[in-house]
Amino acid sequence: MNLELHIRELEEKVKHLEERIEMLASIADFEKHPFIFTALEYRLSRDDVKKIYGLMEFYRKRISDGDTITHSEFERELYKEIPSLKGNFPFAKSIVMTLNDEKLYTEVYEELKKSGMNI
Repeated sequence: MNLELHIRELEEKVKHLEERIEMLASIADFEKHPFIFTALEYRLSRDDVKKIYGLMEFYRKRISDGDTITHSEFERELYKEIPSLKGNFPFAKSIVMTLNDEKLYTEVYEELKKSGMNI
């Protein structure tokens, strides 16, 4: 098989998968699973989601230890974990809000809101 044909086939598979992701996002129920919907919308990988949960756990622990956190610090750390979305404030806001909507990391949500995050 020649390389150009193989590349073309891979490009078609990627296009097909991207279309499937768009279709899944369109049928995902935001009301029932807002974080999963957001993950699909931003095309996050399973590893990305694990990194986000890890970051949220890190901030949950800091809060329980009595540390003060800021939204700018949180955003900086989030973009280190997901560099492809660096500077995308709606992404950071969506992550915090949708996890809170699912009753997850509510203390992180509250602290970030207190620090001035527009959520």
